[in-house]
Amino acid sequence: MAKKKASSKKTTAKKTENTVVKPVQKTETAVKVVRAKGGKSLSKTFINKLTQPKSLAAIAAEFIGTFILTSAVIVLTTYGNYITLLGNILLSGLVLAFIVLVIGKASGAHVNPLITAGAWATRRIGHCRALGYLISQILGAMLALVLISYFFSQSGQNLPAAVQKIPEGKEFAVLLAEFIGSMIFAFSVAQVTSQKQHNSTAVALGVGGGLMLALIIAGFATTVIQASSIFNPAVAIAIQAFTVEGTNTLWAIATYLGGALLGGITGFGFSLLLQNNSEK
Repeated sequence: MAKKKASSKKTTAKKTENTVVKPVQKTETAVKVVRAKGGKSLSKTFINKLTQPKSLAAIAAEFIGTFILTSAVIVLTTYGNYITLLGNILLSGLVLAFIVLVIGKASGAHVNPLITAGAWATRRIGHCRALGYLISQILGAMLALVLISYFFSQSGQNLPAAVQKIPEGKEFAVLLAEFIGSMIFAFSVAQVTSQKQHNSTAVALGVGGGLMLALIIAGFATTVIQASSIFNPAVAIAIQAFTVEGTNTLWAIATYLGGALLGGITGFGFSLLLQNNSEK
């Protein structure tokens, strides 16, 4: 019995000796500081992209194109009494087709915020270029108004109103017509310019034809209710469509800004959906 107790004591001693107590390791969490790529701020990146020669050329083209388009719209609507409705539509389409031919390669010839909004929403252009286009389009339209108003003042006349007031009680009808016309126009532009191989003349005629189609359908609707359709927020701002006497300002903004921009995005969206389904 004594031998067994001694052996058991030795076994216990050996187990105790073989047991190694490992020290507790402390875990440290490393915090990494993430910096912006290249250390550039968002504003500097935006300015750098916007001041690239290609971007500047495109923005300048949008300014010139919108100036020409707005000038033509003001003249055509001012002398609408002497030009038939169909003649007005035809001339508007031809003017836009000419602009596409002239500046299409430089900027894509948007010359219209609803086209820019649609192209941006469907990721055809980036944020910086879209903002640059919008600013240049509005400035180009404003310059057209200032110059034409100046020429009228030299003859002792005031520039006649280029847009009719929105009749009371028919605000929604005008808004709907502006949305539909903008959507038709934007869809036409998106479809014509989405083709991988296209002739510049064919694109110009397609874009001009899209505007004519929108004017025939939606423009006729607003003419019937004695209102105006514009399909271009930059032109609407220039001709002061929101401050026409007798027009509800909020409805005018919702129509000529909201309706037009939403129509542009919807038109491009339909075109993208059609293209994606046709490729499957």
